[in-house]
Amino acid sequence: MGMIILTFILLILAGIGGYYYLYNNNRNSLEDILSSTEKSDASKLKDTKRKIDDQFNIAQQKKQIEIDRILDKINKKGIHSLSSSEKDFLQQHSKT
Repeated sequence: MGMIILTFILLILAGIGGYYYLYNNNRNSLEDILSSTEKSDASKLKDTKRKIDDQFNIAQQKKQIEIDRILDKINKKGIHSLSSSEKDFLQQHSKT
């Protein structure tokens, strides 16, 4: 009878040890997965920020090209040659 109890106790301890081992290994794996997910999220955020910056820069370049075109027109033909939309554009984008 004592041998059966001892065997039972050893089985319980082995089960607890196995559970502890698996829990720690899975927890580390989960932490690795979360860490890599956070890194990829940070990378996605940087890519998104870069795209937004690129879009902003393209918009600024287009605006500057239009401003330069209108100013060239003023230089060649005078301010009275501007259409109302060109005047509005300059008014909206003038730096005060």
